Amino acid sequence: MSLRSLGISATLLELLRRVLKVRYRINGVVVNDSNVFRNLRKLALKGYRVYARSNYLYIDAGWALFRAPLRDARIWSWLMAVLAEDIEELYGCLSVEGNVVLDVGAFMGETSCFFAKRGARIVHAFEPVKEFYEVLVDNVRLNRLEERVITHNYGVWISDGEITINLSGGGSGLDLKREALGEACLERVRAVDLAKVINVVSDTTEGSDIVAKFDCEGCEYALLSIDREVIRKVREYVIEIHGAYLPIVHRMLECGYAAKLVRKLSGNGVPLTIWHFRRRKNS
Repeated sequence: MSLRSLGISATLLELLRRVLKVRYRINGVVVNDSNVFRNLRKLALKGYRVYARSNYLYIDAGWALFRAPLRDARIWSWLMAVLAEDIEELYGCLSVEGNVVLDVGAFMGETSCFFAKRGARIVHAFEPVKEFYEVLVDNVRLNRLEERVITHNYGVWISDGEITINLSGGGSGLDLKREALGEACLERVRAVDLAKVINVVSDTTEGSDIVAKFDCEGCEYALLSIDREVIRKVREYVIEIHGAYLPIVHRMLECGYAAKLVRKLSGNGVPLTIWHFRRRKNS
């Protein structure tokens, strides 16, 4: 059944699910809440094909193929949600062709594969959460990008060590509400000093510029703690900023970058914006 042919609203479907305990399938995918329905509709309107096969949910975006295990509805529904976003609009401004990309907050591989398909020489994909990292690695293999996408099972921060992150939803990576969340929503993950990451990649990169994408639920504030010379080793940044953006924008301007607001997003009451920073010539 095609989503285009559905004449039932998402609100009515959610009411049926709650009152009558109705569950239904589209291309083998069980739809049990309105968010899944809405994301299926968004993906269909983008021309993406969504289907279930051999214990996986697949999303064929045309430019890449993604999958996540059906056994965990949280994982595959989050994969649907991120692919329902306009990745081209959010990250297409980053000049990746022939360059080395730092994909900080690689999640399940959607942006890493996007950058590789757009001609990136190498993508370093950083994802600290084990369950997301496993899907990331699988999707890199699924698209035969192992030689161009290097995966790292850790995040970046102001120093080496471990940090506690919040897995309760988007825009909530930093552990700011431990008592309200409960232990089920929290996870300890490995983190590496951002300055060290930039320096190591810079020292091993020849003949290409370095560009970076940050969508790491708060780790972008590590940019406030590292030296100007280290920041400037990266030619361009696209950064999703969770919370106050002025400190980071001001820091990047100080370091000789031009700043452009790409998009304001909904952040559940917290300011959530995406910025593009390009290093100025002769600065």
